[in-house]
Amino acid sequence: QEAQELESLLESKLTNFNFEHRTQITQIETVQKHLIDEIVRSIRNESESSLEILNKKIESRLNGLDAATNFFSTALQTSNNEVHLLNKQIDDTKSNCIKMLEHQMKQLEFKLEARILQKTKAEHQHFLNKFEVKVESKQ
Repeated sequence: QEAQELESLLESKLTNFNFEHRTQITQIETVQKHLIDEIVRSIRNESESSLEILNKKIESRLNGLDAATNFFSTALQTSNNEVHLLNKQIDDTKSNCIKMLEHQMKQLEFKLEARILQKTKAEHQHFLNKFEVKVESKQ
């Protein structure tokens, strides 16, 4: 009987010990799970925070790139406009030079024709003078 009581007592203590042991294991597992969840949440928050910072840096650089692109695009358009104006000025200058040269050539032609006419007139006058001298001497 005493052995049964002792066995029963040992079984009861063993059951209690097992129950307490399982309770402690469950508590430890719960604490571990809570800690793991907190660590994961912290890592996620840190990652999200890092990603947000990285995204802001990237966005800032993209904005800077957009601004630079707009600046160079405007500068290029301005340069294209200036080149267009310079080409127009060159074309106008060429046209004016050609007109001026044509006018000068006409003036030179007129002067040349006038000189030819003067020379021809002088030659005719000389011929007439010789002819008159010959006519007078024969008379």
